[in-house]
Amino acid sequence: MKIYLAKYYGFCSGVRLAVKKANDFLKENKEAEIVGDLIHNQTVIDDFTRRGLKKIDDYKKIFSNNIIIRAHGETIENTKLLEDNHKNICDTTCIKVKNIHELVEKYSNIGYNVIIACDKEHPEVKAIVSHSKTEAIIIKDLDEAKEIIGLNHIAFFAQSTFIHDKFDKMSKCLEEHNEDVLVFNTICNATENRQKAVRELANKVDMVLVFGSNFSSNTKKLYEISKTINPKTYLLENIHELDMSLIKPDYNIGITAGASVPDDIIKEAIKVMENLNHDETMKKEDAKETKKDEMIKAIDDSFKRISRGEIIEGEVLYVTDNDVSVNINFRSDGIIKKEDLAEEDVNPKDLYKQGDKIKVYVVKIDDGEGNVVLSTKKLKEMEVWEKIEEVKERDEVVSVKVKSVTKGGLIVNYNGIQGFIPASLVSVRYKENLEEFVGQNLDVVIIDVDINKRRLVFSRKAVEKKELDKKREEAWENIKEGEIVKGIVARIVDYGAFIDLGGIDGLVHITDLTWGRIRNPKEVLKQGEEIEVKVLSVDKERNRISLGLKQTVPEPWTVFTEKYHEGDVVEVEVVNIESYGAFVRIMEGVDALLHVSQISHKRVNDPKDVLKVGDRFEVMITEIHEDKKVSVSKRRLEEPVEEEEEEEQEYEEEAPAAEEVHEEEKPEVEEKEIKEAEVKELPVQNDDLSEDMGALFKNAIENSESEEQ
Repeated sequence: MKIYLAKYYGFCSGVRLAVKKANDFLKENKEAEIVGDLIHNQTVIDDFTRRGLKKIDDYKKIFSNNIIIRAHGETIENTKLLEDNHKNICDTTCIKVKNIHELVEKYSNIGYNVIIACDKEHPEVKAIVSHSKTEAIIIKDLDEAKEIIGLNHIAFFAQSTFIHDKFDKMSKCLEEHNEDVLVFNTICNATENRQKAVRELANKVDMVLVFGSNFSSNTKKLYEISKTINPKTYLLENIHELDMSLIKPDYNIGITAGASVPDDIIKEAIKVMENLNHDETMKKEDAKETKKDEMIKAIDDSFKRISRGEIIEGEVLYVTDNDVSVNINFRSDGIIKKEDLAEEDVNPKDLYKQGDKIKVYVVKIDDGEGNVVLSTKKLKEMEVWEKIEEVKERDEVVSVKVKSVTKGGLIVNYNGIQGFIPASLVSVRYKENLEEFVGQNLDVVIIDVDINKRRLVFSRKAVEKKELDKKREEAWENIKEGEIVKGIVARIVDYGAFIDLGGIDGLVHITDLTWGRIRNPKEVLKQGEEIEVKVLSVDKERNRISLGLKQTVPEPWTVFTEKYHEGDVVEVEVVNIESYGAFVRIMEGVDALLHVSQISHKRVNDPKDVLKVGDRFEVMITEIHEDKKVSVSKRRLEEPVEEEEEEEQEYEEEAPAAEEVHEEEKPEVEEKEIKEAEVKELPVQNDDLSEDMGALFKNAIENSESEEQ
């Protein structure tokens, strides 16, 4: 028997430094507390426990002031909790793991989607994920890498103990199916060297002994690599766990160890192997082994052979809440884990019972525990892929469920297969927040499919467009000029508002919103509200519908003339003030002119000296004209004031009566003021002038111009 030691094995520099730091810290402080294990090796852990290191399962339960952070690192939240509550902290986090923290934080901060190849439950991974400012995506193998399609801006990292070959294949897959993919091979050099060394070792020996903890990620990966090459590979905490009857005297034995295994365990294993007694005891074992080999061969011959990727039939042996055991007439039974079932979020007991005959897909021949890994999910995916091309050719509408949001659009599930809806194809209308679609079922059509690349792209916009076109046709057929219809305010612009009439949009111009004058349509409408409008005109050829909101209510002038007459006293509100008088509002849509001469019996040089916008008082209606102009007087309701006749005459000459404002002869200065008021449309503090009073001044200007001609 010969013993071969792997070129690289045992403590890596990071673990060696962590152990040294913890040793020095305990020598100085005598005792300390730690959450989790310093490293994944029970021998080392037991030694530290004897020397005063107490293991705690929750940071909130720590009472000591002396804290050691394990080599795998800690989450940002837990680190802050420690720093806020404890002073004496020994951080043994591996420097290469800290480097991953920095890279993840850097690239997530600038908008990259962080993807990590790793074991999701490993403490190192939990610490890494906490440094990502966006939600990190965790994948464990090439199959999961293939499910990531159409993503833009990816930063791809690996757990420090990940298998190098797997990471390389996953990287190429992500680069092929996505855009702007940055690959960071963050696998520790020591890990990579040990993995290469164990491959060489497994190929040249009869048996491989891998020493380390079953909880150690790097140790388990060494075991997986060796087991694939050499079936006689055993994972051991120490040499005493090995069944010596498995060893033959002519065997070449290979030994390697994970990064957390101290040299003493390796030395002990070599010593025991070298001291084995190969005399009579081994001879007897050889005879037993020969019979055993013959028996195994006979049993193996009675079973069929299977291969990865094969579809076979089996019989359900038993069902638990988490998996299904299947007899596949092989030397080992098959296991379907809950996550490998075709149906999502369902208890396996609700799907199968003992004795059921089912078809399954072979994922792996050995899961490390002797079971064949099976999947009905993969089987269903294969069946779906076979039909996808047919569905696309028929332009068939299918339903997908939205799983998550990426910067490029939506990740969806179609019968167990992951697909993608680009943001531009989510809806006919722009959607700023795609999060509202998560968890929803959407009707879509397939617009791109590549079975070899496992790429599947959908469009919801195409389905909506067809539905919208149908609604538009129906709406055009039903819309009639002169009708009052209901609609939703779809969009507000400076010149009006577009109203959704159920598939087609109509425009309410700003002048048709209200009988009064407004600056912006938002003064009377809100986006999304339902309103009634009158169809003013329909032009299908030009795809235009003109609508009116004010036409759905009586015209204010009609209401006014029915309710008020000359000589009536009414309460008014000042809405605008000019040098020649003030405009007062009698009711919404009807304004009147209070001429400067009709404000008071006392002389008023400037109306602004005695009035302000918003003032309310009573006036008498003095004139109601057919051209929708109204004159009022405040003066007539007041007691007369005795004044010199000359002053009164002079006043009346300078300030014409209100009635004279509407006559053709007007002072040139007044005409100029009125004209400037009409052109500039001076802003008011509360409401704008009514359209009717604007017309009053327009007529006055036209009369003036005709006289000049």
